[in-house]
Amino acid sequence: MFKKSSAIKLTGLFFLLMSGSALANSNEALLEIIKTLETTYQARAFGVEAEKYKGYDVYEIETLRNGQFYETYIDPQSGQIIADEKEDTVFWKPLDDEEKKALLNSKISLSKALVKVSDKNKLPIQQIVFKVKNEEGYFKITFEGGSEYLISTNFGHADEN
Repeated sequence: MFKKSSAIKLTGLFFLLMSGSALANSNEALLEIIKTLETTYQARAFGVEAEKYKGYDVYEIETLRNGQFYETYIDPQSGQIIADEKEDTVFWKPLDDEEKKALLNSKISLSKALVKVSDKNKLPIQQIVFKVKNEEGYFKITFEGGSEYLISTNFGHADEN
């Protein structure tokens, strides 16, 4: 969990980023939020999904922090944190051991991967997943309308899928 002062700081950053726009329409704001999670909280972000949480439209951002998995839910209108929950990994793990190892050994963070595709597609991001193929990690970024890009976490090349 975030310390209360950390959550307030992060919420304040989200509010500044979101003034006058909805997160769902702003990949730049999403990029800044992910950068903040990665730098301020030493988190490894590995997944993003536009979804419903307790009846509200949110972005769910999945991270690995201090060896623990977390889901952070962000209100797309205000940019505020709705919830920051530690995953119960007894029955389900967001990443298997091979994926976790690949994520921890990644040279390219999710924020850097987003920068690689930011000029290729201006539509809102719908989902980002982390996968491993042939022992190499990659982010699969899906935009509204269905276009997808695969970004290697070792070399950083972005290929349209």
